[in-house]
Amino acid sequence: MRLDTYLQETVEQKYGVKLSRSYIERLLEAGGVVLNEEIIKKKGFSFDPSRHHPEIKEEVIQNILSVYKTGKRQDEEADAWDASEMGVELDEYRVKKAGDIKKNIVLENDDILVVNKPPGVSSHPGRGDRGADSMVYQFIKYMREAYKYIPRAGLLHRLDKDTQGLLLFAKNMQTYNEVKAQFESREIQKYYLAVCDKTPQLTNSFKQFLSSVRNRKGAAKSYKEYKTVDELITSVKESQKPLVLDGQIGRKKGTPFMVYTQGHRAAGNLIGTKNCVSDVYVISEVEDNLELLFVPHTGRTHQIRAQARYLGASVRNDRMYGLNDTHEGTLQLCAVGVSFSVKGKKEEISLPIAKILP
Repeated sequence: MRLDTYLQETVEQKYGVKLSRSYIERLLEAGGVVLNEEIIKKKGFSFDPSRHHPEIKEEVIQNILSVYKTGKRQDEEADAWDASEMGVELDEYRVKKAGDIKKNIVLENDDILVVNKPPGVSSHPGRGDRGADSMVYQFIKYMREAYKYIPRAGLLHRLDKDTQGLLLFAKNMQTYNEVKAQFESREIQKYYLAVCDKTPQLTNSFKQFLSSVRNRKGAAKSYKEYKTVDELITSVKESQKPLVLDGQIGRKKGTPFMVYTQGHRAAGNLIGTKNCVSDVYVISEVEDNLELLFVPHTGRTHQIRAQARYLGASVRNDRMYGLNDTHEGTLQLCAVGVSFSVKGKKEEISLPIAKILP
């Protein structure tokens, strides 16, 4: 039996925590496993569990479990840790220059930090961004200043740089792994509000959908007239069945441009095509102004923006996917609601109406 497999099973049985393989490797590297009075550090070490019983050092495993559950070690401050597990090397200059995330915090507890990401700030630092600010560096700066440590966890998903809205950070690895698994299994519920331009390129299916909504819904009501996002979501879901966009998305050759299509022939001309699914609801329609609620079930790059363009109703001020020429203002796309579970507790979070779109 491989030692890393044995340790995963043993830790789960004894401590009720299923550590990831990277944390098992950390346990081994820290000298936390002994067999026949010899420290074993090789994760691929094989042995017969019916004859040999590796011992786990209690002090070492408790430190590992503390990091996993809370983000902090028991025996030392974590201020010196780097942020490599968040997918970014720690750059002290960029941490110092990072913006103040505190003014954008929507919810915080021991496990999670939810912020209202402003438009124009990247979720994650990218290559070639020449030291630009990002929400990851703001998170690192905040955790260091407020709690004197940097958690070995962090950003759970991303929003486009120009998109506003709810962004989730985990403050420990147990939460990170739990919520990340919900993203991967599509259990997370996400809601995006998009103000779109109704253009002559509307697809026939979308025209029919708009017509059916007009007949059922009656007078249009802008999102600004609702008291809360929860009220808005409930209202549109009760008043209409969604238009389901279930197709393929891929990158146009030689460009960063993503194309959504529901035709397999067209998808054959794209690179890296993947299934792409969203439900679409109409909030209001006044002349050429459309307010749409997108409920994505997949998390593809530029998914909503590409799907809106496909419908012939591109998100207003979208400089990449816009079908009109007026793209000077802020992208009118906002992640307004999200629901997920952490340690058995369901969290349903939404933005105040007054905070949606500048």
